[in-house]
Amino acid sequence: MIAGLLPGGRPGRIWGLASALGLWASVGAQTPPVAPQTTDVPVPAPLELPSFAADALKGPLAAQDAVAFALDHSPVVRAARANLITAIGKYRQTGSALNPSLSLSHTYTRQETIENRSSSSVSVPTAYSSAVTLKQLLFDFDKSPNLTKAARLQVEASRQALRQAESDLALSVKSGFYTAFEAARLVAVAEANVKSRGLQLELAKARMGAGLGAPADVVRATTSFDDGLNTLVQARATALTARVQFAALLGLDPRSELKLSAGHEAAVASPKLPDLVASALSQRPEALAAVANLESARATRKASLANDSPSVALSLIYGAKGDRDPTLTQTGAAALSVTWPIWDGGFSHGVRIQADGQLASAEAVSRQTSLAVVSDVSQAFVLLQAAEQRLTIATAEEANALEGARLAEGRYRAGVGSFLEVTDAQAALVSAQTARVNAESGLDRARATLAHAVGPSLN
Repeated sequence: MIAGLLPGGRPGRIWGLASALGLWASVGAQTPPVAPQTTDVPVPAPLELPSFAADALKGPLAAQDAVAFALDHSPVVRAARANLITAIGKYRQTGSALNPSLSLSHTYTRQETIENRSSSSVSVPTAYSSAVTLKQLLFDFDKSPNLTKAARLQVEASRQALRQAESDLALSVKSGFYTAFEAARLVAVAEANVKSRGLQLELAKARMGAGLGAPADVVRATTSFDDGLNTLVQARATALTARVQFAALLGLDPRSELKLSAGHEAAVASPKLPDLVASALSQRPEALAAVANLESARATRKASLANDSPSVALSLIYGAKGDRDPTLTQTGAAALSVTWPIWDGGFSHGVRIQADGQLASAEAVSRQTSLAVVSDVSQAFVLLQAAEQRLTIATAEEANALEGARLAEGRYRAGVGSFLEVTDAQAALVSAQTARVNAESGLDRARATLAHAVGPSLN
């Protein structure tokens, strides 16, 4: 009888199990769920500058509009235009040696007698003399034509330098535009993340209140929500800083408020690298400027060879003079003049040495520019392909992350998944959405870079 009550017997095992169940029920009835001690943080207000300057641009701003505005206000472009005007002025000065020149001179002379010690009278003459001279260079062994050609080619080089400045500015503006637009889109991603984490926090609280969720889930959800707020504040700061930098790039007051219009960079017409390289070498401003500088140096070298050669000029002269009537005596003359610098102390030799050095330098720069153009196009071509692939991957990654977040939340609602799965899936979704935004902006920048490398379009 006593043995049947001992723990080793069957009735004893039943008694032990019943005791354990009773103890568990007693503990559960006496210890309610512990409410987590968390601190709620409200969603912060958007960041703003203390004051904004008056808007210089009204309405949404597209990338092309930003480029057009920058071209009109950039001091770099204005300096390049001034250099072009300077080159044109020098070309006209140099080319004037080939054109006829017309000069007019007129002299009036009146002589007064200060003292006359002789008994004879002294006349007080008044004289007029005038001359009109027409002069034309006939021949100088192509010195002046070559110098004029060199100056004209320098005008072309300056014109290409202006196009290069415009192209470089367009690329900088587009890069700044897509960076600022990317930052603004990342703010939207951060705001959506905060909203999702807030809903997840409410879900965790509801399940805990119903006795289905653990207090630790609420703590984890609150921490996740606060982390989302930190990310949102950082995204807003980055977007505001990018806008300030972009406004300064446009030549506006950095405090100016800008609204950017959604849009993407157009794809390059020809996707084949050989075609892109050929187009770049034929139309890139740097390449055309290098060719113009090389041809200018060659023309200058030819002109230096005739620096100590004779020059022949023809002059037609009309003269008139008289005591009281300026046209009392009229004359006409034709003069053929030859000027030959026999010895100039080595000046002409120095000019030739200088021209040789300039020509060698221009040849080296032309070669280096061609290599740089090919390199730019090749690198931009590779980066464009990589950007396209990254966008494809990022798009698929975002779709998968969305599905993962949906499944994780569904499992948690059904009570078969943990809240850790929900937070991990949400973090993966935010990472995927950020990667997609970065990939889209990266593709826009890669297209703009390739268009700049090929030249000359500013669209």
